[in-house]
Amino acid sequence: MNISMLFSSCDKYDDAWVPFFTQLKRFWPEFDMPVYMSIESKTFQFEGFDIRCPLADGPVYKQWSERLLKLLEHIDTEYVLFTLDDFWLTAPVNNGIFERIYSYMENDKRMGFVCLKQEIIKGKSSARDIAASVDCEYPELWRCLKNKSFRITTQFGLWKRSYLIKILRTHESAWYFETRATWRSKFCWERVYDVKETVITYPIGGFLWGGQCYEDYKDLFDSELIKPCVEKRGFIHFGDHRDYPPTPKGFYYYFSIFRSILPKW
Repeated sequence: MNISMLFSSCDKYDDAWVPFFTQLKRFWPEFDMPVYMSIESKTFQFEGFDIRCPLADGPVYKQWSERLLKLLEHIDTEYVLFTLDDFWLTAPVNNGIFERIYSYMENDKRMGFVCLKQEIIKGKSSARDIAASVDCEYPELWRCLKNKSFRITTQFGLWKRSYLIKILRTHESAWYFETRATWRSKFCWERVYDVKETVITYPIGGFLWGGQCYEDYKDLFDSELIKPCVEKRGFIHFGDHRDYPPTPKGFYYYFSIFRSILPKW
């Protein structure tokens, strides 16, 4: 297959890498693609995987989107499987469906992105998002209309590499990418899809939040596997109050929005 994995992380989250690849090896035995690490300066290897860290010897790119774009320059496959570092698998991957979705993308060049985790759930999703997710020629997928919220997401997803490059902006954080790229995607030729049933299973939102570990998820994993993470970061619980730093609404903030809405040449 003409796919590479794009593993998005950073050096300070190196304690998440062994759990990620341990679970990936356990629950996706058919996995056979190179893995490109979006990290600043470290290197990493794990038995059974072809892991590449091409940014380790060059300049340090601190901004999340800029680092992804620099890494994508080193990837020559037509498609990339995107993931964040704390999406630790908890069930076998449906490899047959994954390969089928890949074949759809190979044959339909308008398919830009397929989110591989179920997004539309009756009783939980908004009426607007349910209405904006429509049946299409691919029975496993919803096609996301332009008014669906978070139609662009950092969940496990299969991307056309050229589309991901098109929709990224060097100055954006992961959060701004999801919100602002959702808006930009409305003006793109490529289409966006969600799976009707999850293909790659992991805890909602990932194991980490705000630099801490979700205690609510700890029983999903071997205690020794997550021990380094827990000892380094401690626990947080669903519903715990967190004080978020205020977003400064000065010149840089509004200039950032302006840069986000500009076309990409």
